[in-house]
Amino acid sequence: MVRKIALPLACAVLLAGPFCFAALGDSDSGWHVAVGRLVLQGAFPRTNALSWKWGDHPWYPTSWLFDVLCALFSSPAGLQLITFAFLALTLLALCFACETPWIVPAIALLLAPRLVPRPHVASWAVLGGILALSPRGTLARALCIPLVALGGNLHAGAAFAAFVLVLECVEAFWRTRRPAELLMAALAGLSLLANPGMLFDARYLLHHLLEVNDVVQLREFEPSSFLLRPAFFLLLPASLLVAVHRRRERPALLVATMVFAALGLRALRMVSEAQIVWAPTLAWGLARIPPRLLAPAGAAAALLAGASLRLDRTALAMRLSPVWDATVLPVRAARFLEENRISGPGFNAFRDGGYLEMARPGSKAFIDARVQAYPTEAWRALQQAEQSAPAFQAWLESAGCEWAIATRVRERLGGYRLIHGPRWALVYWDDASEVFVRRDVVRFAELLQRLEYRHFRPFGGSIVGSVEKLQRPELEQLVREIERFGQTSPGDPLALLERCAALTRLGAADRGPACDDAAARVPAAAAPLLAKVRSLQAAP
Repeated sequence: MVRKIALPLACAVLLAGPFCFAALGDSDSGWHVAVGRLVLQGAFPRTNALSWKWGDHPWYPTSWLFDVLCALFSSPAGLQLITFAFLALTLLALCFACETPWIVPAIALLLAPRLVPRPHVASWAVLGGILALSPRGTLARALCIPLVALGGNLHAGAAFAAFVLVLECVEAFWRTRRPAELLMAALAGLSLLANPGMLFDARYLLHHLLEVNDVVQLREFEPSSFLLRPAFFLLLPASLLVAVHRRRERPALLVATMVFAALGLRALRMVSEAQIVWAPTLAWGLARIPPRLLAPAGAAAALLAGASLRLDRTALAMRLSPVWDATVLPVRAARFLEENRISGPGFNAFRDGGYLEMARPGSKAFIDARVQAYPTEAWRALQQAEQSAPAFQAWLESAGCEWAIATRVRERLGGYRLIHGPRWALVYWDDASEVFVRRDVVRFAELLQRLEYRHFRPFGGSIVGSVEKLQRPELEQLVREIERFGQTSPGDPLALLERCAALTRLGAADRGPACDDAAARVPAAAAPLLAKVRSLQAAP
């Protein structure tokens, strides 16, 4: 058996494994680390201990054991290795679960979009283990019960593995009429309670599947579509046809195939679990072809799986590195907050909270992606406030926020282009984040004097028009601001153009090299603007 699975498993790991080692751009990974630290410190949370605003709201960490693993291996490389380890366990289990393991490389590639350091990768491994063990006899099903209990402490998604195990036990009872099978089915369900939260896991799962999108609209909870996951919609009828064909032999798999198909249709995030459950059924169909064609057929399936998700593009753009991705997370902004000792009650974007909780131990965030950790009214108020900049700023002040870190990426729940005006001062920005402080907070007076961006600001107006209006002292201030910005965002086209304009108006000796640098880096469409910048008149 080992020889049979060795090559397909190696192919699956080599194809999907690299996606585990891309630069980390998932903010949720951060709050898993932060929660794990709390548990290791002996402070098992029963409320939202990571938020300064809603710290008393009841909440339980359904993935506490996975969180502890993240805290123990909290570096980017450690989190990547955790993801890879659970992926490898999942693929190994599927190789044993499938009649021909040559279906596994294709399944591995279909999992690639969700290969991030989140606890669902642990629930995949548990689900794969149940698929591999449960058809192998009464003793094997008995061994599955502690596996489900362990999984229930890693992620609430262990309930899906328990469901498959219950189906297998019921099928075995239907064939043998042994009461022990029904007892194991009951124990499989009860094993989900073997965690500190007991019934909270079930409530969490139901809330996420049925209600979360009514509170905050998240893409992963939206219904699946052919454009997003074409392989899912192509495999669905094939899996159903094979499962129906084997209904007398494997009724449990037929029920599982239909249930997970419905879950995958309801929520995009359940597509991966559905494809894992379908793997043994699809493998049985693949195994009907001549043995000499299994490897080529498996390779073709993997090629089609990768093409369906355009993983070729993803692979070309992917940066394999043990770092946090500063282009999508507030890596540089968090460093600025720490260096300048900005703490206390502040606002952060929905996407940024998890990273900030990890990167700034001891400093609590405003919100993060743990939707259940916050009152429903809070999410509704935030979404209502985002209707306009004045409403948003008024809401921040009413919430007690003295500073704010907003996203420069157009998205909801992030304060995008909503924080400006006379009461808020911009003290830091890069190509991912902006940091503002309130002018009426006394402790920020020195920071404002030293670091406020008065002239070089994001989302500005005409470069030529604005620079033409500045006097020499203001132009010198503008150059200093651009150079400070360039320390964290080198090569920014806007900064290069505006620096060229400011130095040209100042008549600086290095204006020529500065404008040449801008010409080499800005898009070709900006050539007419660059020509206007070069022709600016020197300031008196």
